[in-house]
Amino acid sequence: MKSIRQINLAKSAYRASEKVRKIGKILTIISFLVLGLFLILYTASFSLISYLSVKYNRTQNNINELTNAINEKKVLEAIKTASFKKLNTIDKIMAAQLPYQLLFKDIFDFIASTPIEVKNLNLDENGTISMVMIASTSAALDEFVESLIAKDELEDKYKNINATSIVRESEGAYNMGITFITNRKKFNEE
Repeated sequence: MKSIRQINLAKSAYRASEKVRKIGKILTIISFLVLGLFLILYTASFSLISYLSVKYNRTQNNINELTNAINEKKVLEAIKTASFKKLNTIDKIMAAQLPYQLLFKDIFDFIASTPIEVKNLNLDENGTISMVMIASTSAALDEFVESLIAKDELEDKYKNINATSIVRESEGAYNMGITFITNRKKFNEE
């Protein structure tokens, strides 16, 4: 058996505390490294949050300024949009209608070159013209119809020319009813 001198309790305690010290040093170094890493990450995240916060505030200010600018121009935009729609509608209506001014000018310029008077003239929305004319002779009426047919062949402005009635009045003048259809395309081209 061993004697008490051979058993060294202090030495074994010393060895255990040496291991604890080594582990303590390692843990202290690791703790400082973790603390340093934490402080670096905390500072970086705080800087990033500050930067993003400033950028967010600038962006919000820009959004507010642009929203105010847009709101100021809403009334003008509404007026322009409404005007544009109305002008488009007017343009469509005008394109669908006969150009009455050109049509009547063409008819009356043509009639002015003949010895005929217009007693009645009707124009419907489809472009059909009905006229009652007075002439001193039936030859003048016949000449007018022939001229109108020749004009139709040259310019293709009128079609389906029909003399509906010829009546001699008691004074000797002749009344003639005539109908024809206007060629809308030709008048819209002018």
